[in-house]
Amino acid sequence: MILLKQCYVNLLLVLVTDVGAALSPKAKESLVQALRGTSLEKRQARLEHLGALYFENRKGEGQQKSNVSAITRTPPTDLISNNVSDSSIAEINQREGVVDYLFQGDINLSEEQLDRIEKGLAANGTSRTKRQANYHGNFVKLNPEDVISYNPYEYGSTMHYDAAAFSSTNSYTILPFDVPYTRTIGSRTITFYDIKTINDHYRCHDQCGAGSAVCLNGGEPNPRNCTICNCPAGYGGATCNQRPAGCGQALTATALWQVKQFSFGNAAVTTYRDSYMECNHRVQAPAGKRIQIRVTYMKGGYCRHGCHANSIEPKVRADMRATNPRICCSDMLNEVFTSALNPTPIVSYNRHLTSTYTFHYRFI
Repeated sequence: MILLKQCYVNLLLVLVTDVGAALSPKAKESLVQALRGTSLEKRQARLEHLGALYFENRKGEGQQKSNVSAITRTPPTDLISNNVSDSSIAEINQREGVVDYLFQGDINLSEEQLDRIEKGLAANGTSRTKRQANYHGNFVKLNPEDVISYNPYEYGSTMHYDAAAFSSTNSYTILPFDVPYTRTIGSRTITFYDIKTINDHYRCHDQCGAGSAVCLNGGEPNPRNCTICNCPAGYGGATCNQRPAGCGQALTATALWQVKQFSFGNAAVTTYRDSYMECNHRVQAPAGKRIQIRVTYMKGGYCRHGCHANSIEPKVRADMRATNPRICCSDMLNEVFTSALNPTPIVSYNRHLTSTYTFHYRFI
């Protein structure tokens, strides 16, 4: 999450009461209150101007190189659109008609903040104000001096757009440079770094002094109870030194591939549940060995941008706190991940019916 310097960013998520494309009465009421006297027409015009400045300044620039191959620009064959009951923040705000009035679709900036961004863009290039497509303003990037990035970039953040944000055809509008995160971006779960960013900004950790919990595996004392820890996904217990309680199992790797299949969820509830059910496995290997994981099968899941309904996530990267690429589509099956962590957590979630996964594990 990125926060503007010397300000609090107000985030506006309008609850869905209907699915009309026009600005709903409830959305309009919320916007008028949030804008504090600024007219809706003025705010819309300023954001359109901002988008025009940004994209006009970048005409003629060479495309930034990335490791995105041509094949990743084509969505997998089993990818389906998110439905009304399982929409992202961007989709909800777009459907309610509020994206034209919020910076990047979900951030309410003050007039002073917009002034600063506009002046910065004008100083770096032309001030031409040719009107662009309304949604261009949602992709404006801020200069480094205008932001505070408290933590590493979090592809799994609940505030991240999905790969097809604002697309009417479910085509890609955003592609991550770290390609395996293509389906991860746009997730609905709140990550460890989401919580940490808020706690860092409001200095909540200042409440935890001497006598606070000594947290392991990247955890931090919980400001609401400093004797226990906030733990990254896949870690549990008072000090993050255990596998989270509940669904899942502690597994011991050998030099030969072993197989684990599991199912979880709630088949009795046919609609999308408000909360996620989680299942946590943990693979241990002898000291000095490296663990390998490959996911080979999934059933009862939905291939969607953001993996909204279900996913399995082998946590194989060195940063224990960060979200790893989540798997909810067939194009990531059978890939072998060599883990930087021992033990290696394997985190799964589900919020619709049941999910079944099969993964293989060994050490090398």
